[in-house]
Amino acid sequence: MNNNNVPVPFSNTQNFTAGKKFSPFKFFLGIAFLILPVAILFIWYLKIKEDLSAGDEEKILSVLILAWIIVLFFVRKEYKKTLITSIKKGYFNGSETFLKKKIVTNSLVDKTESNKPLEVIHSLDLLEKSGYSNYENVLLKHLNNPVAEIRDFVISRIIANNITTALPAIKQHLEATWEEDLNPKLVEAFHYLNSEPVTHEYMAAIPLNHTVEYQKAAMKGLLQKQDAGTKHLVFESLIQIAAGSIDQKIMVLEVITDYKGEDCTQVLQTLLKDNEPVIYKKAIETAGKIKNTELFDEVVEVTVSKKAYHSFKRSIFFYGDDVFSKASIRNPALPAELICLIIKSTGNIKGENSTGFLVELLKSRSNYSNEVIDALWLKKSKPAPDAVSVINDWATKKTEQIKHKGTYLQEVNNIGELSLLQQAMLTEIRNDIQVLVKAFAVLYDRKRIDSFVESIYFGKTHKVSEDLQKIAPVIPANYFTDLYSLVQLIDISGTGRTVDTKTDVSRVEAIIKEVLNDNVANFSEWTRSIAIYILPKLNNTEFSLNVLQGDSSKGEQLFNDTRSDVLTLLNK
Repeated sequence: MNNNNVPVPFSNTQNFTAGKKFSPFKFFLGIAFLILPVAILFIWYLKIKEDLSAGDEEKILSVLILAWIIVLFFVRKEYKKTLITSIKKGYFNGSETFLKKKIVTNSLVDKTESNKPLEVIHSLDLLEKSGYSNYENVLLKHLNNPVAEIRDFVISRIIANNITTALPAIKQHLEATWEEDLNPKLVEAFHYLNSEPVTHEYMAAIPLNHTVEYQKAAMKGLLQKQDAGTKHLVFESLIQIAAGSIDQKIMVLEVITDYKGEDCTQVLQTLLKDNEPVIYKKAIETAGKIKNTELFDEVVEVTVSKKAYHSFKRSIFFYGDDVFSKASIRNPALPAELICLIIKSTGNIKGENSTGFLVELLKSRSNYSNEVIDALWLKKSKPAPDAVSVINDWATKKTEQIKHKGTYLQEVNNIGELSLLQQAMLTEIRNDIQVLVKAFAVLYDRKRIDSFVESIYFGKTHKVSEDLQKIAPVIPANYFTDLYSLVQLIDISGTGRTVDTKTDVSRVEAIIKEVLNDNVANFSEWTRSIAIYILPKLNNTEFSLNVLQGDSSKGEQLFNDTRSDVLTLLNK
């Protein structure tokens, strides 16, 4: 009986075959149908003979008992057949109580002799879970199995269960012919199970006499001993090996990654300072994989000095949410490329620290606002009340900026010389609307709003207006009114339809000046660079030179390079 007072065989409703369950209700229903003919025969007999003699009663009871015996025999036979089939196919996930039944363990032992590797591995796994008394002998028998996957599984279970009786067999295997796919695992098991004291001499023999793969496996095995003295000697040895070849350095990093302990800081620190790109990049990623926050400042320093931004992005993802509590990740002096990578990484990281980092950036660094909103949208988490206030303030400001851009777009729409600027403005407004709506998705009904985000992103003009109407009930009316006007504007401009304007030359020059100098609408570096690029087409050298004067140190590289080229052209 189980905890619910249900007989164990009937309480095990796990999958016997894919998508099917053993149902007690169906079992008893089947028995009822089998007994039904006997019951009908019994009623018919009573109608014929109103009085039953003792002999007749005995005959009827005998028939009923015989029927029950036959039914139970077939049920037991079918049940065993189904069990064996399910074990064979790997569907069975029986409870521990059920696994202890002799019929089950016998079937599992038989299946360990199968010629199908998955059946053998699955049966060995279930035998271990069942607590089978002869499990170690059955497992060790497969140490000689010709299938590499089975041997690998056996060795992993030997290490996991600390089966010291396997040591002589493992030692014997190691003395045989070297096998690249098998021996490293045997080496790991040997050094883990070996009771010989680990000394400096013991450690010195490993790197001097064996290959890199042997060294790696030996170090992994020794580190699993969880002995402080052994660990100290292993890390001393790893520091020495880290001064060797590239292959040896990579091996050390792989050992550290598998170990994941905090006491390997010194080894990792050495490899972060390495001059080989393949090593320091892998070291940056390894620091994240083992979540070594102690070395984070050095990881940032190496990333910036070596421009290893791709490795840093992966490292941030591995570090996870905890690293965003570090003060160094919030340093405003970090290069823009690094900050952008950090922001993008947060979109795939769950947690309050990374969300707080994004909200802080949104409040203090407006030049990253689009990337921040995109990351908050990707996180799919409900913002805290203080974050809601910050996002709302940003959305209000962003809406006003997009409206400014929309006004400029209307004014330059029919001027041929400004067609490039028009296209840049149109693209930027469309992107800004997408970001704004993502902010609404973070704040309001995400399910409805995301459909509109998709329509804008893929340029589905025919769906934009339809999806816009769907989100009307879930966002504030003032936002919706402005959004509707902007969508109509990009629809008209994007399809090539004209808008009647009375923009004269002086107004064109005023727009260019506002975009380049004041930038109230917060145009991007790309759009502002386009505005510089078209200056020679205005045929007003004096105006162009005047508008390009001023401090260029605040501009980004593309802007400054375009400005320099145009100035050179105008001064000829």
